[in-house]
Amino acid sequence: RNLRLEIGKLWQEVSEGKKSQETKERKNIVDLKAIGKLEFQKKEIEEKIRQFNGRIEESRRKMGDLLKYDREARDLYFRLEEQLREKQHEITKIRENLNEVKVNLARVEVREEDLKKKIQEELRLSDPDEILSSEESNLDGEINPEELEKEIRRLKIQAEQIGAIDPMIIEECVETQKRYSFLVSQSEDLERAMVTLAEVIREMDEKIKVSFEETYKKVNSEFSKYFKIIFGGGSAEMIKIKIEPRKSAKEIGENETENGDIDEESRLIGDPPERREIGIEIKACPPGKRISNLGMLSGGERALTSQALLFAIISNNPPPFAVLDEVEAALDEANSKRFGRILQELSHRTQFILISHNRETMRQASVLYGVTMGADGVSKVLSVKLDQVAEKGEIIGR
Repeated sequence: RNLRLEIGKLWQEVSEGKKSQETKERKNIVDLKAIGKLEFQKKEIEEKIRQFNGRIEESRRKMGDLLKYDREARDLYFRLEEQLREKQHEITKIRENLNEVKVNLARVEVREEDLKKKIQEELRLSDPDEILSSEESNLDGEINPEELEKEIRRLKIQAEQIGAIDPMIIEECVETQKRYSFLVSQSEDLERAMVTLAEVIREMDEKIKVSFEETYKKVNSEFSKYFKIIFGGGSAEMIKIKIEPRKSAKEIGENETENGDIDEESRLIGDPPERREIGIEIKACPPGKRISNLGMLSGGERALTSQALLFAIISNNPPPFAVLDEVEAALDEANSKRFGRILQELSHRTQFILISHNRETMRQASVLYGVTMGADGVSKVLSVKLDQVAEKGEIIGR
């Protein structure tokens, strides 16, 4: 019985050993497959590395070719640029020579005309070229020595009668030609300047028109706003009107010629006929009234309307400071309060110096300056900051 147990144990150990051996063999087979797969992947990676190295070498070669081509292109560009400068210099010299030739040709032509006129006056010929034509006609036929001798003597006598040519005449002719060329050049420069100025004036007119329209709209809007604040309602606006410019009798007489036509120069430099002067008309209607003409408003209402327009202009383009001299003298207490509130609103951007006898305006001021004259006749200036005055009127600090 014990022997059977031992034999069973031995068979169990043998079977377990076989299983362990089979497991190891299967594991070895799996490891061999993984190793083979890794070897294959290694070969693929090495092949890709070789391909990438080849591409890198090819890219380096192409980059070197491109750099070489770039250097050659730059050298060619600089050479062409140098040649271009040389050609431009040659063209400039040719133009200078051409201008000099033109000037010399003009001088020769002027000299030729002067000689023709002098020959015409001395020989009393209607056409100076008839001498040449007569000589050519004589040469066409048979030459007679005696007649030719007579003609030579006649021409010598005429030459003696003409006399020597004064060299000062030639110099004067040259100077006159230079003066003429200079004046022609100046005239052309003036014409070009007139065209340029006309273009500049047109551009400035456009800019002024745009700026005026923008400012007009802003001021008109602010004018309506401040008018309603000051009057507690109502409406006000600015309206553009076109005014025909009037010319004086002197200007009309200067621009007209003897036959009544307008001078060409005046027509060129004068105002165009469509230009008009722009005027501004103010229409204001206080609350509870149906009037729009300023002439129908009372003195106080016109003063308030003027203040609204002044505040609109200051609001649109605030100045550093503004001086107002008793502009609210005709206002009552309620309107003075509105006036003071508007000044406080605008005082953040503009400093107001106000000359006033209105108590309500003084209450809303930041600093008061009083001028008084004593018994000795000397004026004294006193200043008080209202934010340092207590309720009882005592100054609490400096």
